[in-house]
Amino acid sequence: MPTVAIISITAPERPLAKIEGFEHLLRLSFADVDHLNGDLSTRGREKLKEAFTMQQAVAVLKFVETLPPRIRTIVAHCEGGYSRSGAVAYALHELHGYSAEPERLKDANPSVINMLRKAAGAHTEN
Repeated sequence: MPTVAIISITAPERPLAKIEGFEHLLRLSFADVDHLNGDLSTRGREKLKEAFTMQQAVAVLKFVETLPPRIRTIVAHCEGGYSRSGAVAYALHELHGYSAEPERLKDANPSVINMLRKAAGAHTEN
């Protein structure tokens, strides 16, 4: 699919998604934890070391910003399909104007959104 780019997100303990045939593919692996939330459950605290990083946020932004003009669609997916990928979709909608339905992304991971915003702010300052 020459007009589609993929952002594939898996949990650290899971194998990579079997995705073939995409020239523009960014693979990320991070836990679905709202790590900037100070009120984490025990399970959430256990996942902190595998949380979304600023390096990954920058990688997402660079990936999107360097896509060739022929790319018309960016698909972000994760295993659950609403928290991690929803956060990436929401942030790209907010930061770059990509088409999304924000009302359907209410379960998006707030920490991922906030880190992408922060990375975008730091990126534009440089």
